[in-house]
Amino acid sequence: MTSRAEEYQRYARQCVQIAPIFEEEETRAILLGQAQAWLHLAHLTQANRHIGELTVEIVRQREIVKHALDTGQRSQIAVSVSLLDALEGSLRLLEKHRTFLLSLPQRNPVRSAEWAEMKMVDKTEQSDRPISNEKSAESCYCSALPKGSGPCLPCYTRWLAGRRS
Repeated sequence: MTSRAEEYQRYARQCVQIAPIFEEEETRAILLGQAQAWLHLAHLTQANRHIGELTVEIVRQREIVKHALDTGQRSQIAVSVSLLDALEGSLRLLEKHRTFLLSLPQRNPVRSAEWAEMKMVDKTEQSDRPISNEKSAESCYCSALPKGSGPCLPCYTRWLAGRRS
């Protein structure tokens, strides 16, 4: 089973892999911009996962410290408190890293005029949309993208192919 971060990294690799196929510089730049957006989302997902895991470990370590204090295990108290301090310090660093990731400017790889021209439905409506003969559920992942980020790579590629003909 792959994690969401790995899935997002795979989407980024796909964008980078198909970018050279297109002759237009603008199209390649859009695909590379989409790859950056996917990598940003992967990093943010990883940071959130690490913060969640570390929070669980901190709660567990606090219980160990409390037990050591309650039972008077002096040798265990110093080690437990030291580990708790290290875990809490790591959590603070991860939270700062997450804040940094959230502060990075996000560029929309598809300009709004192009987006409107594609006539894609709103992301909240996509689950209700019947799958057409042109694409299957495996080839479309628009619903996984952050709202407003543009279409998924297969949809965008189909749109570009239709625009060229």
